[in-house]
Amino acid sequence: MTSNSAVLVVVDVQNGFVREESAHVVPIIADLVRRWQESGGDVVFTRYLNYAGSNFEKLFNWSKLMASPEIDIVPELAPYAEKATAVVDKTTYTLFNKEGTALVREHGWTEIYVCGIATESCVLKTAADAFELDLTPWLIEDASASHAGQVAHDAGVLVTAPLHRPQPDHQGRRDSGFCPARSRITVESGALTVKLARRGREPQLVLALAMARSDCATSTAPP
Repeated sequence: MTSNSAVLVVVDVQNGFVREESAHVVPIIADLVRRWQESGGDVVFTRYLNYAGSNFEKLFNWSKLMASPEIDIVPELAPYAEKATAVVDKTTYTLFNKEGTALVREHGWTEIYVCGIATESCVLKTAADAFELDLTPWLIEDASASHAGQVAHDAGVLVTAPLHRPQPDHQGRRDSGFCPARSRITVESGALTVKLARRGREPQLVLALAMARSDCATSTAPP
């Protein structure tokens, strides 16, 4: 369980990034953020801002996401972004630019729950950078998506799997082998449960990570 050491990071759910392939996660993220904030938890939104002369423009001739409405957080999430702990604008894939890194250190967050768009790029890079900063990253799989489709999303999930700490099985044993089925969490399956616990008058965010028994509990593959 975690409490105030946890933060939910919603990566780049912006008008310019939401397409047919990724639109299905918007209501999932909206519900997750609503429950997280109602429980008193910290939420950070990120926005990617492209710019003239960027590598995306120079190498790929991609000049989108430079102005409103493309850079704006989607309307379904805008009310939650207004109440968020912070909205971090960035010109890189990751949350962990100078502002984002300082924000995480200032609040003392050590558990970084990541969702958003796109799983194989900005979500992945945020999780990887959290790991390299000695933080604990979690990819919320069904609250993430790729505008390149399911194959790209699945690739991002697979790549992030070794970044997560092993979880206990139903008997409390920890498996040191690499098992993608136990290296991520989901909202819909009930693996991520947000509930409100109270200590005196102060609400605490409690994340119960109920990892189901896996068929690969005895996996011996290397990480």
